[in-house]
Amino acid sequence: MNSQTNYIRFTKLVLFFVFLVILAGSIVRATQSGMGCPDWPTCFGNIIPPTQYSQVIFQPNHDYKKGQFIIHNDSLKYSKQAFKSTNEYNPADWQQYEKHNYAKFEVYQTWVEYTNRLCTGVLGFLLIFHLIWSFKLFYKKRKSITWLSVSLILLVVFEAWLGKVVVDTNLGLLEISAHFLPALALAAIPAVIINRLEQKTKVQQRGIKWLTNISLLAVLAQIIIGTGVRAQIDTISKMLNYKDRAVWINQLTGIFTAHEVWGIVVAVLCISIFWNGIKYTAIQKKATWVLIIVLLSIATGLIMAGLQIPAFVQPIHLLLSSILFILLFSLRLNIT
Repeated sequence: MNSQTNYIRFTKLVLFFVFLVILAGSIVRATQSGMGCPDWPTCFGNIIPPTQYSQVIFQPNHDYKKGQFIIHNDSLKYSKQAFKSTNEYNPADWQQYEKHNYAKFEVYQTWVEYTNRLCTGVLGFLLIFHLIWSFKLFYKKRKSITWLSVSLILLVVFEAWLGKVVVDTNLGLLEISAHFLPALALAAIPAVIINRLEQKTKVQQRGIKWLTNISLLAVLAQIIIGTGVRAQIDTISKMLNYKDRAVWINQLTGIFTAHEVWGIVVAVLCISIFWNGIKYTAIQKKATWVLIIVLLSIATGLIMAGLQIPAFVQPIHLLLSSILFILLFSLRLNIT
C-alpha cells in the first residue's frame, strides 16, 4: 500500500470527523446547550469543565486560579488573579463578566458543549497532521493538493472564531446560522482532494451534469431555509421556556411551508439523479446513496413534523442534509 493510498484514507477520516463535528454542533443546538460553557475557549475558566454545581459557586477557603468563573447572585464573575478565598465572598477578588449576562449551570449542557469543542479540537489536530503530510507528499509535484489542505486549516480557524462569536453573543441566531455554512465547505474540500487523487472515470453526460448542478443549488437553498426554520423554533421554544412542544410548529410562519414544499422539489431532483445515474457504472454507487439519503432525510422531517419535533431527530435531520449536499457535490466532480 503506497503513501498516496494512505493519504486518501486519512482524508476520508478527516471528512468523517467534519460530519461528526456537524452532528455534535447540531446536538448542542437541539439540547439548548450552546451556553453550557459560558466562556471560550475555556469552560468556566477551566480546561476541564465542572461536574457539579458546587464547583461554580463561591467556596470559602478555596484556592482559585486567575480567570476562574463562578455564578454569584445570578451573575457570572471571574477571578482577577490567583488567590485563596476567606470565609466570606469579597467583591474585590472578582470581576463581572461583561460579554453576556447568561449565568446558569446544567451539568449535561456543559458537557454536551464541551464534547462538541473536543470533537472540533480533534478535527483541528487531524488537519494539522493532514497539512504536514500534504506538504511532504504533494508540495513539489501537486501543489494544488497542498493548498487545499491549507484552506482546510484556515476554514477550521474561521469556524473556531465563529464559535467564540456565538458564545460571546449569547447564541445570536444569525451567528449560529453563519457558523454552520462554513462547515459544508470544510466537508467539500476533502471531497475535492479525494476525487483528484482517486482519478476515477468521469461520466460525460450534459443532462446529468446540469441536473446535478440544479440539485446542488436546490439542496443548498433547502439547508438555508432550514436554518431559518431552526432559528424560528429556537425563538418560539425559548419564549415557551422549552415546554409545550406540541404548539411549536403551529407558531411557525410561512418559512416552514416553504421548507416542506422545497423538500418535495429536492426529493424529485434526487430521484431523477438516481434514475439517470444508475445507468453509468462510474456514478452508480453515489447515485444510489443520493436516493437513500434523501429518503432518510424526508423520513426524519416527517417524524419531526408528526411527533412534536423530538430533540433526538433534529441533529440526524441536519446531518443527513449535510451528507446529501456533499454526496451531490462529490457526484458532480465525477461528471464532465
